[in-house]
Amino acid sequence: MRLLESAGIFSKDFYLDIKHRLPSSLKLAYLRRVFSFVAGANLTRKWMQNWLKTNHVSASEVICNTFWFDELTMGLVL
Repeated sequence: MRLLESAGIFSKDFYLDIKHRLPSSLKLAYLRRVFSFVAGANLTRKWMQNWLKTNHVSASEVICNTFWFDELTMGLVL
């Protein structure tokens, strides 16, 4: 649930963005992309947390670099 809150699913800005993109934001393809993005970000966040725990590394000691702003990037910054 934390990811959904962090990713903005329950934020005012998320719904304002949907409202701004009406009517295309209500199409199934758009919603599928949004939820796929959130699911991928959540999977990446869990992977990173597990990696940090397994390797006994503090998040403050890690720098991650990604080229695109996609679900991987979002998951790493959560």
